[in-house]
Amino acid sequence: MEHKNLCKREVMDLYHNIGKKIKLYAKIFAIVDVALCILGGIGTIILGIISADSLTIIISLIGGLALALIGSLLAWIQSWFIYWHGEMVDKLTDIEKNTRNR
Repeated sequence: MEHKNLCKREVMDLYHNIGKKIKLYAKIFAIVDVALCILGGIGTIILGIISADSLTIIISLIGGLALALIGSLLAWIQSWFIYWHGEMVDKLTDIEKNTRNR
């Protein structure tokens, strides 16, 4: 019986403060995505430099910089929408609490 109540409480905690959790995940995903884009760009540049062909070096340099810069920018902008969703959940929860007490 105790185990059943414990499981139910853990499931309820999963959905408690979901807006704050969404906002936290947005920040974490932004940091991870930006880091992966930068690492991918550096890796692309390094692989291009390893090849001896000058055209491949130039293409990999441009592609690596584009991946690092544009990919990071897009990952950062994407996190705004995820964060906005969490903010809306928080605001709607506040509205629900305020209107329920009336």
